[in-house]
Amino acid sequence: MTVCENAGTASCFVAAIGTNVSYQWQVNTGSGWANIATGGVYNIAAGNLSIANPPATMNGYQYRCFAAGTCVPADTSNAVTLTVNTAPLIATHPANTNMTVCAGAGIASCTTVATGTAIAYQWQVNTGSGWTNIATGGVYTITAGNLSIVNPPATMNGYLYRSFVTGTCTPADTSNTATLTVNTAPVFTVQPT
Repeated sequence: MTVCENAGTASCFVAAIGTNVSYQWQVNTGSGWANIATGGVYNIAAGNLSIANPPATMNGYQYRCFAAGTCVPADTSNAVTLTVNTAPLIATHPANTNMTVCAGAGIASCTTVATGTAIAYQWQVNTGSGWTNIATGGVYTITAGNLSIVNPPATMNGYLYRSFVTGTCTPADTSNTATLTVNTAPVFTVQPT
């Protein structure tokens, strides 16, 4: 059973035959099997088990159903594991909110670190007319949460950068913004006359 944390319902179903069959669902949180009933995140109706909006702490819980009837022995179903996927969350924002480098001579870099299930990083730049996606090529080298800008020209001074992280679950998360400052070497504009 797979579901996103706090957003969705995981469910499973069993069926047993016999005289006067009754069902008892059980959970193993890591310390043995315990009976559960409708309440909290659980909704139980005979052979149906629904788990609504489970928190990430329930990831890995196992469930099975115990069926008893007029005659013995009782029977126990196979166990099923609950997988609770988590939404992307940026845990570390760019430390270099002002990346400074000399024009054509140096590397400016910043890093984000995110948690979540099956996360993917997309770096974006705002050159003054809105955010657009960027990829490795030209002055950019991107490896997951790491962005490097190699030997940027002076025309890139003031560009803004951020990381956009998506995953199996929503919502996506966006990092804080880092600003690129490209300093220039001195050049005489007036020579001795």
